[in-house]
Amino acid sequence: MNVSVMMPCYNSQRFVAQALASLCAQSRPIQQMVVVDDGSSDDSRELLEQLGQPVLACPHRGISASLNEAARASTGEWLAWIDADDLWHPDKLEWQTQSLLEHPEWAGVFVGVEQFREDGAALEEAPGGRLRGALLLRRAAWEQVGCFDESLPTGEFIDWMARAQSQGLHFGDLPQIGYRRRLHDRNTTLQRHPGADYLRLIRAKLQRERRPSA
Repeated sequence: MNVSVMMPCYNSQRFVAQALASLCAQSRPIQQMVVVDDGSSDDSRELLEQLGQPVLACPHRGISASLNEAARASTGEWLAWIDADDLWHPDKLEWQTQSLLEHPEWAGVFVGVEQFREDGAALEEAPGGRLRGALLLRRAAWEQVGCFDESLPTGEFIDWMARAQSQGLHFGDLPQIGYRRRLHDRNTTLQRHPGADYLRLIRAKLQRERRPSA
């Protein structure tokens, strides 16, 4: 099965080479890598091109628009994501592809998530682990649920998962730590207070639940 991995990038010059290297180190080959530069003002795009990675360049419109642009360019039957400041365990895709082959009833499968600080210290396991970067998803599920909501500055994946679950899709969870999330001063959720976005997501979820079935 072909896998497309999508990476949104915005002013990630400090970290993007490490993220790309973690994809190249996968024990299961990746058929397609789609990198979208969301109008970076640093040298992220130039660095990626120097490393030989083609980049889709877009004006700065936010994370959801970049993710949707990457999805439109993807061709794989299975879809995965990585943020440009994070890392994958070398066996992440191997674990997930094998699991999805064994569980055809799953729309996708998550690996465990470990958070680490920019200096590499203070490792800690993230509660829940259901981050976008920890997911391997069947394309059919993506097409059923639809794109990320581009009106949301943050919380786009929480909204997407709520829509997926409201449509009856099921997801597996693996115990292995396969995704490493870097905590630093430019994390989107640290720069912007997400409270208003999350209230909007909760309101939308409640409205979906109250909607009568056809």
